[in-house]
Amino acid sequence: MTPRLRTAALVVGTGVALAAVVRRLRARPQHGPGTRPAVEVAHPPRAMIRMSNPVVRWMLASPRRMGGAGDALLVLHVTGRRTGAVYDVPVGYHPVGDGRLAVVTDSPWRLNLRGRPEVEVTLKGVRRAARAELVEDPDTVAEVYEALLDEEAPRASARRLGLRLAEERVPGHEELAGLARREHLSVVYLDVDEAYPLSA
Repeated sequence: MTPRLRTAALVVGTGVALAAVVRRLRARPQHGPGTRPAVEVAHPPRAMIRMSNPVVRWMLASPRRMGGAGDALLVLHVTGRRTGAVYDVPVGYHPVGDGRLAVVTDSPWRLNLRGRPEVEVTLKGVRRAARAELVEDPDTVAEVYEALLDEEAPRASARRLGLRLAEERVPGHEELAGLARREHLSVVYLDVDEAYPLSA
């Protein structure tokens, strides 16, 4: 099989997996707001993430391939604390007011950033050096979510952040901080060096 056919097969397989996830979510029974927390994390199944990540990395590695995905996703290159291996992790990012990018995650790779701020990112198809700050304080996570959730469209904005709301309202600070505690969520702030790309 040629590389082009392999890529096409991988893209088609990822699309089939995504369609299956959507069907599962639509078929999930709806509970009343009193039977579940006001806000929950809505992760895709890990098997689907493993299947789609190679395609996402391939797309984000080039400005010509990334399309609109580059406005919401980047690849974070993290070096393992014990192994020294480099992990190339597609993540969603959100610009914050001080010029940095924020990534909210509960993934284990974040622990490699404790006291080790030097990382690289592939942002809009260009690999660059960056400094990462890992913040594990639930109140800070809540503040990031508060800044990104839209009062006019709570559920739609929550879906973009990987959250599911029990009601059509923005959760309060304590509800969001409680979510961060339950799910062990952290914020990774990225200060990307825009001046000196490592690749083009």
